[in-house]
Amino acid sequence: MLQGERIALRQMRSADSEILLQWENDPNNWHLSQTTRAYSKADIDQFITNTKDIYLDEQLRLIIELNEEERPIGTLDIFECDFHNKRGGLGILIADKKDRRRGFAYESIEMVKIYARDVLKFNQLFANILKSNEESQALFEKAGFVKCGEKKAWVKIAERYEDEWMYQLILA
Repeated sequence: MLQGERIALRQMRSADSEILLQWENDPNNWHLSQTTRAYSKADIDQFITNTKDIYLDEQLRLIIELNEEERPIGTLDIFECDFHNKRGGLGILIADKKDRRRGFAYESIEMVKIYARDVLKFNQLFANILKSNEESQALFEKAGFVKCGEKKAWVKIAERYEDEWMYQLILA
């Protein structure tokens, strides 16, 4: 577990399956994860059970939990881990709008930057952010990420395509 001032980043537990099912099956989040169908409870349970080792799975999902309330408010994903080139992608979800814009996502990123550098020995992190997602762009820029590329018409949302920007942070 990574412990911050107001939040903790911890591994998923079986008790998280209901909240993860709710978050994963919210169609408003599907464009962020490229999800195209709803998940079953069995799918989520299997994901929690089988995702244990970042080195084997090349990904890690952490639950963002408020310290005082011990309430899960979102997820932080390290994905596409490349241990040869020492890099990984970073995705974050603060699920409930009432928990957004309160600094929890920023605190999560700051904590995972240290973990990625000191524990995983990563040289860099990257994030893929939709061109229209100005809040996420501002968040990652505040955390030191730099826009380094643009993928034209990259993500299909409903009947249109949207550009996606790639952000990068060198950790060294």
